[in-house]
Amino acid sequence: MKFVIFIGFLALCQYVLIEAQQFEAPEPEEDDTVTILNGSSLYTGNLSLCNNVANRVFLPYVGDCKKYYLCWDGEAIEKQCNKNYEFNARNQSCSYPDKANCMPKCESYNLTSFCYDRTCTKYVLCYYGIPVLRECQDGLQYNAETDRCDFPQHVDCVDNECMRLSDATELLYLPSKASCSQYFLCARGVAVKSSCAKGLYFSTSCNCCDYPNRSTCTIPALQRNIQPFSRMPLRSADVICPRHGAHFYAHKSRRDAYYYCVEGHGVTLDCTPGLWYDANVQECREPEKILIIVLQSIGALTQHRLPAKAQNVLGAGAIVAEGAQSLRWALKFLYGLALFGLFQCSGARVHLKLTPQSEEIVAPDPEENVIKPDGPFSNLVVNDINLCANMANQSLLPYIGNCSSFISCVDGKVDHIGTCYEGEPFEELCKGNATDCHLVFDQQYQVCTYSDIAEAKCLPECEEYNLTSFCYDRTCTKYVLCYYGIPVLRECYDGLQYNAETDRCDFPEYVDCVANDCPQEISVTNIRYLSSKAQCNKYFICSNGMPWPQECANGLAFNPECNCCDYASKVECKETVQQRNIQPYSRVPPRRADIICPDTGVHFYPHNSRRDSYYYCVEGQGITLDCTPGLLYDPKLHECRDPKYVQI
Repeated sequence: MKFVIFIGFLALCQYVLIEAQQFEAPEPEEDDTVTILNGSSLYTGNLSLCNNVANRVFLPYVGDCKKYYLCWDGEAIEKQCNKNYEFNARNQSCSYPDKANCMPKCESYNLTSFCYDRTCTKYVLCYYGIPVLRECQDGLQYNAETDRCDFPQHVDCVDNECMRLSDATELLYLPSKASCSQYFLCARGVAVKSSCAKGLYFSTSCNCCDYPNRSTCTIPALQRNIQPFSRMPLRSADVICPRHGAHFYAHKSRRDAYYYCVEGHGVTLDCTPGLWYDANVQECREPEKILIIVLQSIGALTQHRLPAKAQNVLGAGAIVAEGAQSLRWALKFLYGLALFGLFQCSGARVHLKLTPQSEEIVAPDPEENVIKPDGPFSNLVVNDINLCANMANQSLLPYIGNCSSFISCVDGKVDHIGTCYEGEPFEELCKGNATDCHLVFDQQYQVCTYSDIAEAKCLPECEEYNLTSFCYDRTCTKYVLCYYGIPVLRECYDGLQYNAETDRCDFPEYVDCVANDCPQEISVTNIRYLSSKAQCNKYFICSNGMPWPQECANGLAFNPECNCCDYASKVECKETVQQRNIQPYSRVPPRRADIICPDTGVHFYPHNSRRDSYYYCVEGQGITLDCTPGLLYDPKLHECRDPKYVQI
């Protein structure tokens, strides 16, 4: 019993000794650092820029917007953009200066911080104009809203795991650290956040949204109120700081605070609630991570030779210690084998050139991010599709990429491309003054109008990385498919129509579009009536190119023979719409294409095993798309069709 008390006393002394070291702040004469910081470059200390960063990720260069680093096998290799381009950390490329989003500069006297982009765990702490690199430990991440290291569920950063240049054949999915129902898809080096449908969780086992009971996700939601350093009054450090260099010291009385000294100026900083400052790594950490040091020190005491009585008391502990010693020798042996294997693999990689060397990997210039279209319509990839096919005479179509232009259709062909800044519209609306006159083409009413009118809406633009689509207005059958920011024109066949709610071609009874049959030509004596494709009691009246929906009284149906509402018994209409549940492409996780896509261009291929699916490739990136239930993919027309039109 006395021996147990003695061991406990030794453990307590060891803990007190470590605690004293944590709280001790050295005097200036005890610090041998002579580095003088001038604020012109980033002070990294002994931190590695590329630690915990995926291979081939580009990191920004603090102090020079044209430069950047390539992370290659844990090393930071300095690179530089061509011409006058500047590095853009977000999209991992060299961009024009007005789009590069260069990293901030430290203010002369204020205490501020900013994220060291793409690393998630590193940040730059600024005081008196000196940028000092800091790194969060143990999976903690830098929180820009609080200026300090924080738990990952309050930050949700995955940028350090997304690389732009990858040899992977699969899409890279990353689970959210903040919400079980959210996930990230890595697209050209950018982590794009997506959400599952309500009530579903993202599952890493299938890279899909699944029922919560099939997911292992447990993320607690915590509400806090933490003021960032930059918004709080500065608190001076009650220690004498060294005259030169950047230094971090444990607080004298608080475990959750520390002192920051730079060039003789000191300030007191707080950890995120729930974290303690660790003097060994000079950063805030979870308390249990710090206590491991104490336990390791106590464990070292038990490795000394003990009396037989003590061995009887500590029996199990002695066995564990002996096992730990054997384990250490085994780990050393495995480590040697790993080094040997790494050397052999490295040699094979150089010899076979399976991966490009670091000298060949650079951030692409802006010109390399642009796909040249194969048609005359700005950046729209039209392939061989006729924009004006199945369009009423004198119809006007919107011009993708220019809201003030339009396309005139005559006899099913493109007659000319017009602009609102020419002819009668310009003279009538702008009175010949184009300086302060902003016009757009309103496809709904088929006229030019002022851009500030709420009803006049320009066609959407493709998002930079998401898979989306939108209707090519007034055509009913054509739509624009977007992936990686590339707009590609698509067309539905055999009377099928584009359904904006499902992002694909669909049966007309689920869309009910007649805009392509309404001409722009005004004829008072010949009003056009059009039957609904979805309901027997519904019809449309065309006026000035605009289809106006109408509805018959209860129990009546529209009769196209008399262009009037009639008894249902006299009308041959059998429109019955069934309820379906089809998720649009933009609301479900993209599924990778299990084929190797060409490096450049836009391509569509039939699925390897399914008739109702196909592959879509854009600039080397491939995904799998589904047809509407009841349709099959036709490789000749590169679109889904009614099975009776598809040749087997």
